[in-house]
Amino acid sequence: MKLSLVLYGLIAEEFTAKELVIETNEKAVSVKWLRKELSNRKSRMTSLTYSVAVNNTIVQDDFEITSDAEIHIMPPFSGG
Repeated sequence: MKLSLVLYGLIAEEFTAKELVIETNEKAVSVKWLRKELSNRKSRMTSLTYSVAVNNTIVQDDFEITSDAEIHIMPPFSGG
């Protein structure tokens, strides 16, 4: 399965990219698995706070991601 991620803010800066592709042999992976994979690629991800949205919904770590999911990795936002 190929996971296509859209990265924002500090996370995009950390990876020096706005998009990232992760490939796995699994048919589905949890958000927890994805967080670990990101941390394996960039150790600083362990200390960053960020949300994961799948198909326009912020999801928890036990959520299962399947193929063709739209995945966004987002740091905290502030506005005003």
